[in-house]
Amino acid sequence: MLRQKPVHSSNALLYRQERLALIVRETEVTLNQVEKEKAKRGRRMGRPTAADAVRLTGHILKSARDVFFEHGFERASADMIAE
Repeated sequence: MLRQKPVHSSNALLYRQERLALIVRETEVTLNQVEKEKAKRGRRMGRPTAADAVRLTGHILKSARDVFFEHGFERASADMIAE
């Protein structure tokens, strides 16, 4: 529990330190709750994160390359790459 606002400067410093420690603890608890909620929700819909977008682009390019090598550029289709 926090102390009453002190009159003396050394007590004022102690009060500020206690207040800061309380804020840090509350922030840590809040961040932990946010991370738990994100884990519960799983994959979100909408725009992928930057890291996911890079992985997805690499996957699409690899798939396209494989389809082009197997079927040739003329016979390849977007549906084949998407599979």
